[in-house]
Amino acid sequence: MQRFRNDRWFTKRYQLADLYCQLDQIEQRCILMRSCSNSIESIPQIDFIFENSNELFISQHYIEKDNSATFNSYQRLAIDLDLMHKAGLVHGDLHPRNLIISHGRCYIIDFEPCYIQKRYNIRARMSSKFTWSELDRKENKLTSLTDKVGFYKVVSLFHGSDQPTLTLDYEKQLKELNCQNILEIIGNNNSFNPKMD
Repeated sequence: MQRFRNDRWFTKRYQLADLYCQLDQIEQRCILMRSCSNSIESIPQIDFIFENSNELFISQHYIEKDNSATFNSYQRLAIDLDLMHKAGLVHGDLHPRNLIISHGRCYIIDFEPCYIQKRYNIRARMSSKFTWSELDRKENKLTSLTDKVGFYKVVSLFHGSDQPTLTLDYEKQLKELNCQNILEIIGNNNSFNPKMD
């Protein structure tokens, strides 16, 4: 994968042979990413093109960050994550570097076309330990729970908590909630208190 940036777009180029998914699955995900970026405010515009039958280019509108977040910045993000999950799109790697804060808004960036890719000539999962739900890891699939775990950890860090390590029991509780509920719980600060390692 190669990365390019100009004043308006951030583009990644993928070799299709490095993506461990069927081509139709990759295309369906790219179409869903583009559709969600056209209707969900927290996702900067995404477009894609297949070229030469062996390459994929994914571009996302470039947002200049200014780190002007407040707790309220995450309210719109929570609503938009719930809309994204309802549409069937899972980011799979929500962590601080994949959220851009600009003019008081949170934007989700760095969507991947496939969760398992070849990186440095080895097969690699495109989600970090920080965000990968243990329940999803046990079932070897990504669901909205992985995004909820990432969202919980990111907002907890912003809200002044130490980096939380969630147990399976707390993940089971998160599974039943949407992101707006999770944000309310963190805002109340006392009603949800996961164990720390």
